[in-house]
Amino acid sequence: MTEMLDPYLWLEDIEDPRALTWVEHHKQDLQALTSKSEFETLQQQIEQALNANDNIPFPTGRQGMYYNLWRDAKNPRGLWRRTSPESYRTANPDWEILLDLDALAAAEQENWVWKHVEVCPQQPDRALIFLSRGGADAVVMREFDLQTRTFLPDGFQLPEAKQSASWKDADTLWFTSALSEAEKTAAGYPFITREWSRGTGFTEAKIIHSGEPTDAGAWTYNENTAGHHHQVIRQLVHFFDARLLLPWEGEVRVLNKPPRSEAFFFQDQVICWLRQPWTQGGQEFGAGSLLITSVQEALEGQPEYTLLFRPEEAMSVQNVTVTRQHVLVTVLHHVRSEVHAFSRTEGQWVTSRIPVPELAHIELWPEDREGSDAALMTVTGFLTPSTLYRLLPDGTQEILKSNPHYFDPTGLKVEQHFATSKDGTRIPYFQVAAEDLQLDGKNPTLLYGYGGFENARTPIYSASMGLGWLRKGGVYVLSNIRGGSEYGPAWHQAALRENRQRAFDDFIAIAEHLIERGVTSAEHLGVRGGSNGGLLTSVMLTQRPDLFKAVVSEVPLTDMQRYHKLLAGASWMAEYGNPETDDWNFIHKYSPYHNTRPASEQKYPRSLFLSSTRDDRVHPGHARKMVARLKEQGQDVLYYENTEGGHAGSANNRQMAHWQSLIYTFLWNELN
Repeated sequence: MTEMLDPYLWLEDIEDPRALTWVEHHKQDLQALTSKSEFETLQQQIEQALNANDNIPFPTGRQGMYYNLWRDAKNPRGLWRRTSPESYRTANPDWEILLDLDALAAAEQENWVWKHVEVCPQQPDRALIFLSRGGADAVVMREFDLQTRTFLPDGFQLPEAKQSASWKDADTLWFTSALSEAEKTAAGYPFITREWSRGTGFTEAKIIHSGEPTDAGAWTYNENTAGHHHQVIRQLVHFFDARLLLPWEGEVRVLNKPPRSEAFFFQDQVICWLRQPWTQGGQEFGAGSLLITSVQEALEGQPEYTLLFRPEEAMSVQNVTVTRQHVLVTVLHHVRSEVHAFSRTEGQWVTSRIPVPELAHIELWPEDREGSDAALMTVTGFLTPSTLYRLLPDGTQEILKSNPHYFDPTGLKVEQHFATSKDGTRIPYFQVAAEDLQLDGKNPTLLYGYGGFENARTPIYSASMGLGWLRKGGVYVLSNIRGGSEYGPAWHQAALRENRQRAFDDFIAIAEHLIERGVTSAEHLGVRGGSNGGLLTSVMLTQRPDLFKAVVSEVPLTDMQRYHKLLAGASWMAEYGNPETDDWNFIHKYSPYHNTRPASEQKYPRSLFLSSTRDDRVHPGHARKMVARLKEQGQDVLYYENTEGGHAGSANNRQMAHWQSLIYTFLWNELN
């Protein structure tokens, strides 16, 4: 591969004054949108919805308490707080404030964004809090005392880096953090794990495991269930192949599991989800199956795995949730949700199906893995705000909280349809539209897509979409193209590397099906996607400009010749391929940055690109350079770059409301 001469390489220098001046200059082009009264009204409505006091305070259960990070207009960065499960059930829970992130940011003059927390299993009044500057993936770690509600000045602390940490005991941590450039993978993640004792410096911590610089990275975490404490190192050889290591008999050992499988811990057992078929003792287990064995056997030798769950045809395992005594498996069946419960009785597994709404997004997490058999479950749909349940394994469901409606769903309905892709594969998609929709080809229609990294897309409630699109009369379409996991591992693997075009063909097939059905036409059809979905919509811009009137690309990949050299990009080569090898022969055929044409040859639909200066996952240079090239070629393109927010694009609810309002105002102006 010969890298082309790139006149916009300077835009990859994220904080360079020249590049930041370029970013600010392009914000001026958005004034025609932001000056509209409907933009301001929509932004206010979305922000009010995001900050509403009656939104669900989603809890995480620990040691008999519910913890929550709460954001609203008064606390845009958030309050970390806790209450009892009994108090949580009331209309006005009695919250104990543990940390005021806004006060901390003001006192330290830092733009702190909450990332996550690790409470010590052995001493639950101690926690490791991870904070990000501006929403980046790189974090600062500090030890926090939950009794005094203060950071410990002499406690565990790590400076800003892409890193992780887990508790071995109250005075010992494992952590992954690169102490030099030589300890970073090409993707910028650490590959060395250290053990750190209280009272010593982190640079003195001893190395307990080292991966390879060619790995994607290494992370450490705790999984605790019913008195079993599992401290884990996850060595990611590549994005879809992780080695797990655990302490055993005084050393760190590799967990023996099927190749490329993912693992979950339940009591003294390990459950593995298969990405590919696997044979043991002459018995073949299909891709997507769940197998189980004891952790001891998996660490000491050649374990004997047994079948826990085999998905039916058109079924895909989405998540495994472990409570104290039960395993709950969330699956999709033709992209419709199901939950299956597994209980172990006298050495035998008993399974049952728990009734849940099919056309909904189901999310489960344990109420308290150590002390409860219950799980917490959210159910949400395109037209149904989230409801939080306390779910028991026998199917008993107690409603704890519900979000209010932020738009009137009256007269709207959800349908599932199937398009036929170029190779004959049936591709499902959801459509949200008026019950009396006129099939005259004139309906403003927004088609959303992702199609990558085993990420399935299911119905979710969005106040932004309802206010900015559905209630105005727009049609919303959610695609389930290959590259995701809607139909299991094979659905994802069908669009990997040299087969990436299949995901694009699937998306095109849905667009054409919408036109064939009379839902819309090219004059009224727009597309939206972010990250890998931003790559997808950028490809639509260059491959099928005749099919769309407007394109939105958020935090996208566009330069597929250099993506592996930019921030975390090197960790995605299992998905896209390596452009420094013969893989470039298929990558260059779709790389948006290398396939643009002058407006004199092909006029593109108007496009809006959005990115974040603080995105340290997908480099903002992708969006910057694509916009610069399109401008040079006379195409009509707008650009917005938030100065903070990380890969999510926004660091608080006000920024999120601004981001969403830009998109929906742009699309409505173009497609209506």
